[in-house]
Amino acid sequence: MSAPDTNVETQKHKHRTMGRGIWLGLAIAVAVAIGMVIAITVFDVDLTTAVPATGGMAD
Repeated sequence: MSAPDTNVETQKHKHRTMGRGIWLGLAIAVAVAIGMVIAITVFDVDLTTAVPATGGMAD
């Protein structure tokens, strides 16, 4: 049995967009994390006040 005839170049092209999306998502997550660290350390922001109480078990 031989391997099926695949077009590797077409597959590379189709997967390139997905790879870029993954890297973009990772870059956004890193930017948010760095922004939070800067907000806490430089501007002395208490991020717990930014999230309102939901009235759940925390009360």
